[in-house]
Order: sequence, then structure tokens, then C-alpha cells
Amino acid sequence: MRRSGLWPVFGLATVLLASCGGNTSVPEQQVLPAVATPAGQEGVLLSDEGRRLPVVGKVDGIDQSQLEPGVVTSIQKDAEGLSVEVDRDAVVRRIEADLSRSTITQLAAGQSATLALDARTEYFELDNGEGGNKVTMGASEFPDGVLDQPILFIKSNPVDNPNRTPFMAFRNLGRNFFADQTIMRLDPDGTLTQVLTISDRPMQDLELSYDGKKLLLAMREFGGSDMELFEVNIDGTNLTQLTFNDYDDGEPTYLPSGDILFTSERYGIGDFYDAGTQVPHMHILDRFTGEERQIHISSNGAFNPIVSHTGEILFISWDTRINIAGPRYNRFVVWKMLPDGRFAFPVFGSHIVRDSIDCFVDLSETYDHQMLLTHTNFNLPTGGRAHHENYGAGAIVKADPAGNPDFPSYSYLTEKGMVDAGDWNTYGRYKFPVGLPDGRILVSYAPGAVWNESEGDQPDFGIYIMDEDGSNLTAICDAEGITEFGAIPLMPRTIPPVIPDETKNAEDWGEFACENIFDRGGDQRQGNVLPEDGPWTLRVKQVRRVDGLPNGDPGDFSFGNHNFPLMGESNLIGEYPVAPDGSFRIRIPANTPITWELVDGTGRVAVRERMFNSVQPGEVHTCAGCHGRIDIQNNIDLGRQAFKPTGPGFHDLRGLFEDFYGTVIDNTPEE
Repeated sequence: MRRSGLWPVFGLATVLLASCGGNTSVPEQQVLPAVATPAGQEGVLLSDEGRRLPVVGKVDGIDQSQLEPGVVTSIQKDAEGLSVEVDRDAVVRRIEADLSRSTITQLAAGQSATLALDARTEYFELDNGEGGNKVTMGASEFPDGVLDQPILFIKSNPVDNPNRTPFMAFRNLGRNFFADQTIMRLDPDGTLTQVLTISDRPMQDLELSYDGKKLLLAMREFGGSDMELFEVNIDGTNLTQLTFNDYDDGEPTYLPSGDILFTSERYGIGDFYDAGTQVPHMHILDRFTGEERQIHISSNGAFNPIVSHTGEILFISWDTRINIAGPRYNRFVVWKMLPDGRFAFPVFGSHIVRDSIDCFVDLSETYDHQMLLTHTNFNLPTGGRAHHENYGAGAIVKADPAGNPDFPSYSYLTEKGMVDAGDWNTYGRYKFPVGLPDGRILVSYAPGAVWNESEGDQPDFGIYIMDEDGSNLTAICDAEGITEFGAIPLMPRTIPPVIPDETKNAEDWGEFACENIFDRGGDQRQGNVLPEDGPWTLRVKQVRRVDGLPNGDPGDFSFGNHNFPLMGESNLIGEYPVAPDGSFRIRIPANTPITWELVDGTGRVAVRERMFNSVQPGEVHTCAGCHGRIDIQNNIDLGRQAFKPTGPGFHDLRGLFEDFYGTVIDNTPEE
């Protein structure tokens, strides 16, 4: 089958939150019917009724020559090899396993040549011989029928430093993005073509529009060093920069409304585990007005947001506690919230497996509405940490997003033992699982030893497909010495329901409310909270923004020196009585993170919250009780004492908080 052009257009185109039983379901009256037609049907546009019209963006600092079309006019794979035709003079080079280039032939405009294929996956590079645009193409061999639709992925040449990774395991770690990356398209016949005529900068986080016609990605800006959001047609045309700032933006996600959800390190908020590091928090880009606003703040960063089939947002949050004396733990768990940032709540990973060290990352949703995750281990037997040395890779897990985090339903699709690392472990490792319509799973896989500390392992990931139970792992694109990762199918998707934004016209405050602190769901692991031990009070603290730490000079607050402050340094707002029936309700400013402690009648702290909690404008976030079930729906007893307008246990704390974005922890070297 012959293609016209290098980039053909395809036609298919807390414990209040952390452990409370919460009213986290989407209010039924707020869910609008989906406007989308079924996947595969033409005419599914983001500008349909009820969705926003995209504004036209621009690209700053770009050398327009980098966007010139490539030299290839057609490419075809057959039994003879790879046939290519060019529209200008071109030098054709083979990319060898050691990344050297060997010249195959030189072509004049209008000429064609057939290139022999010597490996299962092979790449060739074409340019004009004078340092102009380089275009990558190639071919891959795999069994007939294995690939049903085109896929897109990132091709990355290897790095010479094990501390520099080809992709971001977690967006607040390993800031050295590797530059030599390219978006590739693999067709069912094995043909490999480059989508965008740019290959000199980092590219991450591919996200296809619902109609299958546009592609979002994070890419290093032109003329700068920050990662910004870009959008491009899937044929490589109309590259548009969407964000412009001095911080890294990433992980863009199309919302059913037509807006874009993304993570960003803007505002320079440091994390509370490793305060020398900026962390990403969740933002929305309004495609109609161009407005960008923050909708969620996490203790140590939010990662990998996706839109579920319900229209709600699932994402990964880093849950950590570092104390000078006392328990320390790190884990990455799945949270859920509405697209406007309301009702954020952990739904998976908070109380399972090895509770203090397990990380669940690379979140995606299958076509039958299950979650796919990579399970990796924060601590390695070698003394390292998986998010650094293991590249956040491990075993693939399927989980039920509607389950209770205390009693989750999940299963391992790959060998669970690959979660741990050591010289003995040769299971290989997985990342970036993505479900296909037939139930099979696209995944990035690197065979061999998981980690060999003495050699400074650099894994060679490739693109594979496996059955929905993890069997029949089949390579579809895995060139020796080159990293291929982050594959997504190139096909339309059904648009989930649009959940209206209830925060835009609301007053700039919200509430937290607990029905009964004594209802612990039969779980007494975190304190014996009994009515007779009262009177109970709630000690409320405002989390302070960590805005860098002194780097040598006490007056020079900057990121990067890796001091470890106490977790959750904060201002004490006050201590407030809980109602006699165990209920309480507090009203606080929106977008102001708090922590809290539950204190008994003797001043003993029975329960201490470890995560940030904040509310969006107009949000009333309720929970049924500590460690109660989170899958209850709309059964909160609004007759509780604190829920009454002026009843006991209600406290209006507005006016007592500082501006979160203006606060800084004064963590000088002397302290």
C-alpha cells in the first residue's frame, strides 16, 4: 500500500480526606448527556454544542525552518524492503545500534530507492547533507494482525548518563530531559514515519483529541529551556504553542468541555518531602478565553491526570511523611476529583500491599472502565529508590476505580516480583500501559535485569502488545539501543459526559464537614477515638508554601539544595470544638491548603492528617466518618449538629489565613 506524503492524514479518524468516608460521587443533576457520537463515527468535534471553541495560539522563538516539510514524499514497506521517494536532494543514513550513522545512498529530487531491512526494527535518517531538517523513517517486523490501528509514540536516542532519563518517571524528579526525541507513527503494515519535523528537543506526554485529529504534547519551548504545551495536527501541520511561562508545564489532557487539564510547576511551590524541588499541581487552560487557573494543590505534586468514562478526573498524588523522629513513608496513590477541582479524594493504593513504600503510576483507563497502573517500589534492596534508579517501572496492575481503598479489587497482569530490584531480578520492567479496544494492552517494556547498580543501567524500552491477562507479550517496535515509549492508539474516542464547572461564579470560600469523627468503620488503627475521651477539638493549621530554600546564602531562596524540613510546616490557625455528636464543619478560603489534628480532652493528638486539603470556590466537601466507605452516595446525615447554620461544631475561619502564594518557610541553615 503506497502512501502519499510522510505524514498521511488517516480517515479514522481527610483523616478528613485521606481516610474519611466521603461523599465523592458526582451529583446526578450535574452530569450532562454526552454530545459525542460513537468512536469511529465522523463529525466528533470539540466545537460541538456544549463545548468550547479553541482559540488560535502561536509559537514564540521558533526558527521557521524547523517546521519545513521533510524531504520524503512517499514511503512503502514490502518484501523488498523500504521504498522511499524524495522531493529534494537527500542523504539517506542508517541509524546503527550504537547511534552511529552509516550513509546508504544519496538521492536527487524526484528519485526513489529501496532500502534493505537488516533488523526487526530499523530507523533511517534523511537530510539535505547540509545540516538541515532531519527526518526519521523506518520499518518494524511483527506478526500479521497484531496491530489493528496506527499508534503514536516517542522515539528517544539513548543517553550517556544514568541520571538522565529518556522520560519523566515523576514530573518533579530528574529534571534533565533528554533532547533527541521524535514523535513517530507506526502503521499496521510496520511502516514507521515521523509526525513532526522536529527532533532536537524533549517531547513527552502524548494525548490524542477525541476526534483523533489533533495531538497535545509537552515539548521544550523554542529559544528557552522550559517544557510548554503544544498542539499539532496528526499530519504534523499547524504546530501551536498553548502555554508561555518560566516553569515546566506537562501532561496535557483534553477535557470533554474542550478545555485542557495539565500539570504545572508555576508559582514555584516546593514539595514537603524534598523542599529543594518544585512540584507540579493541576491547572486548566480555558480554550475560549486563554485563561489558566490552578484547580488542585497537592502536598508533593499531582501527576498523570486522565479523564475517566464518567467525566471525572483520575490522577496520581504523592503521599509522603518525613519526620526527624517518627514514621517515614512514601507512596503514590490514585485520586479522583471533578474537572473543576472539587471533591478530590484518594481511591486506590492508600492501604494495600506494602503500605509505606509502594508507588502506583502511569495511570490509564481501559475500554471496560478498569484502571491500568504501573506498580513500582519506592525503596530498592540495593539502597536506591525506584523513582530514580528504576525509572518508575515495574509490574502492570489492573484495578477497579470504584472500589474502596481499604478493600480494593486489583490483580497483577505481569510478574509481581519485578516490582523489586536487585541483581537477581531479570524479569524486565514495564511502563505506560494503555488499553486497546479489543482488550489488549499497549505497553513499554525493557527486558533483562531490573537494576544493576555497578553498571549504571540504562534500560532499552520498546513498544509491545500483550493480551488483557498479561500473556503473549509481543514486540512491535524495539530497535536495539533506542528507547521507544509512551505509545497511544491513533483512533477517535467517545467523549465522556461534560460535568459543569460550579466554581467560576461561586464565592471564594468552601467548607469541610465530617458527619461523625467517632464512626471509624470498625477500624481503630489510627487512634481510639471515643466520645468519653473528649471534649474533642480540631486543631487547624495552614500549610505554608515552600518557596525554595537558602542555597549557601541565607538570603538566596532557590530550589535544588535538597534540605529535608519537617513535613507540613504550617501556621496554627486555632483549635476548635467538635460538636457533641462528633460532627464538625469549618469554612475556609478557597485554594488554601490546610492540615489538621484531632485532639482529645487531655490535649493528646489522636489523629494527624498527613496530606494537604483544600477546597475550590463554593465547594462543600463532606465525609461520613473516618475510615468509612467512600463509595456511599448522597447519604450524609445533614441533621448533624455542625451542619446546622449556627450549630455547635461549625466554625467560620475566613480572615485568619495568609495568602498561600505569598508565604514562605523560613528554613535557614541555622534552623
